[in-house]
Amino acid sequence: MTARALAAAALAVLMPAAAAAPALAQSPAPTLQLTAATARQTGSDLQFDLRFDRPLPVDELQAASGRIVCVVLSPLVASRRRACVSRRDGALSATFARIDEGGVATEPPRALRGARIAAQGDLLTLRAPAAALRVRLERRVDWQAYVQWRDGSECTLLPDPNACIQMLPASGAFTLDTRSAPSRPAPARSPRPHGLRLLATGDSMIQLIDGDLARRLASRRATSVRSDAHIGSGITKPGVLDWPRRARAQSSGFKPDVTVVFLGANDGFDLRSASGRRAACCGAAWVSAYARRVEAMMRSYRRGGRSRVYWLTLPAPRPASFARIFPRVNAAIERAAKRVGDGVRVIDLVPVFTPGGEFRQTITFRGHTIDARQPDGVHLSIAGASVAASLVVDRLRADGALP
Repeated sequence: MTARALAAAALAVLMPAAAAAPALAQSPAPTLQLTAATARQTGSDLQFDLRFDRPLPVDELQAASGRIVCVVLSPLVASRRRACVSRRDGALSATFARIDEGGVATEPPRALRGARIAAQGDLLTLRAPAAALRVRLERRVDWQAYVQWRDGSECTLLPDPNACIQMLPASGAFTLDTRSAPSRPAPARSPRPHGLRLLATGDSMIQLIDGDLARRLASRRATSVRSDAHIGSGITKPGVLDWPRRARAQSSGFKPDVTVVFLGANDGFDLRSASGRRAACCGAAWVSAYARRVEAMMRSYRRGGRSRVYWLTLPAPRPASFARIFPRVNAAIERAAKRVGDGVRVIDLVPVFTPGGEFRQTITFRGHTIDARQPDGVHLSIAGASVAASLVVDRLRADGALP
């Protein structure tokens, strides 16, 4: 059976659920099975987290061999389409196509624009822009996940076209209620007589990433990268460095067109609320006070709309003492970015480095296994910093921020 026929058979179960369920129940299950599937919206992206009953054999994901993982959108109506993950040219990639009620593509499958794929253990994460998935935000979208796994096991030998296929849910569909997308960063003003000025700043978390960005952008015409890292500093440690004041000085001095910020690993100390009351970490009052300071920094870096801001979130740490702080820092960053709106984008590192908010020493990024963290379980390793720099450059390119 061809890969096209296999895919068509897989989606044949999308036909009336009542008819498909008995066939699936009578057929031996594939040796790789889905145990859970969740979806959420992050900004203007949709993210699907798929868990399996064993570590995902990434090297065996081959569409041509009948081993593939897909998400089907609007499976019960004529506008159904699918995004499928498989291994190609040594790396994980995703394709996208509209399909008919029999599961056959009605257009040539193409690379899923802006897709980010991470595989770690039994978890596969697929994230892509809603627009690339042809999902209109502020509406409900139905979806299913399925795995097709033909590996020579018992189900492969059966003539049943539904053999070696598992749908989740087995009938019907999951639903995701989407909301309006945040405003996209305003287009950079062009031409820039001075070229592009990029500021990479933060605490020790930005180190290594700043150097990687400088190397990647060195060949671009008239691009200048400045690093301004302050080890041991934090927004809740004004005695070490007053970050809102520093942001104003950086913006007025260097006048960056793009500012990349990675900051917060040293935070967790008390703050003063707007009313002057002490706010202890990490309750609602603390998050609000932290977000107010981040917002002030973002507005300084925006330079009245002349600059873009890219703020990285903190991936989950190994030390328990940090574990309760980092999610609250990230929540404050997201809140501040929403308030500022245009020109600010949050680059969420959590789905890539610590899917599900669980610490991982190694990750799989674009088909490669990477030792992503330093021995302290907090900082990114050289290889991990390179991954983060790749995400930043990808976003800069997608936003048209690079010369």
